[in-house]
Amino acid sequence: MQQPLIESGDRSSSSSSSSWCCSSSSSSGCYGSSKGRVVYVSIFMAVCLLLLLLLLQLSWGDMGVSAAAVSAAAAAAAAIPLSPLPASLLQQEAAAALRGEAEGRMQGLRGFILLEIPQSGLLLLLQQKKQKRGVHTPHGELQGYLQLPGGHADWTDFPAAFSRHKQQQQQQQQVLLQQQQQQVALQQQPQQQQQREQQEPRFVTFCGHKLDLHKARAAAAAAIEERVKQQQQQQPQLQREELLQQQLLLQEWARVAAARELHEETGIDLQQQPELLLPLPPIYGKNAAAFFFLLQLPAAAAAAAAAAASQAAAAGGPYATQGPLKGGPQVLLRIDQREHVGFVLEANLAAAAAAVQQHSKGRGSRAIAQLLSLMED
Repeated sequence: MQQPLIESGDRSSSSSSSSWCCSSSSSSGCYGSSKGRVVYVSIFMAVCLLLLLLLLQLSWGDMGVSAAAVSAAAAAAAAIPLSPLPASLLQQEAAAALRGEAEGRMQGLRGFILLEIPQSGLLLLLQQKKQKRGVHTPHGELQGYLQLPGGHADWTDFPAAFSRHKQQQQQQQQVLLQQQQQQVALQQQPQQQQQREQQEPRFVTFCGHKLDLHKARAAAAAAIEERVKQQQQQQPQLQREELLQQQLLLQEWARVAAARELHEETGIDLQQQPELLLPLPPIYGKNAAAFFFLLQLPAAAAAAAAAAASQAAAAGGPYATQGPLKGGPQVLLRIDQREHVGFVLEANLAAAAAAVQQHSKGRGSRAIAQLLSLMED
């Protein structure tokens, strides 16, 4: 039977008396029991805390890298347009894409390659999704348009680009530190720079033209510097060095993406050697950035591409082993037929510039024209 909430005075005093007796006569027993429960709970909580800390320790590295990559990717993406995009939206988009939960394509960032196959010409891919013009081949005229290899950057390209950019920054800092430690005199620095330039190859023959690599590097740096000035006018609160590093990070992002696209489109795999892609002047729009890179395909890479083409032919699928659509040199590439129907090799750079005019708002055509302006005939 349930006890009443309010008891009589006698029962209350009796209860109080018995409680007092317990606390006085057997206080050590009651206290000991309470203390034991407290100790048990404390030990249980300590064990749980240790397990939690162990779990965090095991996963903290990946969590930290992921968070850093998301934050840096969003910051770099914000540097593409002249007017910055909302940081919160970019953070969400970057996080979802890096987790594989959303489409990874970056709409405003592209990377393309001006790739010469030695003794053959500039590599151009034929896209047939849009019937813009005709391409003459020995087998008839194919409708479509030609483009440089490359395309949109993906969010998933960013971690590798971020790592490469950090390594480049660390190398630059080490060089500066060594110069400070050695106390190099200011008058000696131009001499050392001149010595380094003399050691590096300055000229290369590209599609029959003589290219000054020093002039090409200077032109690429000048184009990036001009973009930094434009952004600084839009965002005066940001420092020049911060904006410059963002653009250099975008360039690295586009370089990694261009190497990935080249492999997907042709079977030529330089994903572990993106440094072979030499930066050319980028072409900027208000809300887009297209970075271009120069590449003379090494003989080993061409042989590997031919081997990949043979394997693709044996395996079947959406890939096809093909030579140039217009005939000519015996160059075999593994073409992804979901994107392109073949390729041509154009030895004439002026003709190549005209051929890619219909793609990507003519950016590829402008890039080839810029390259021609750097040539020394």
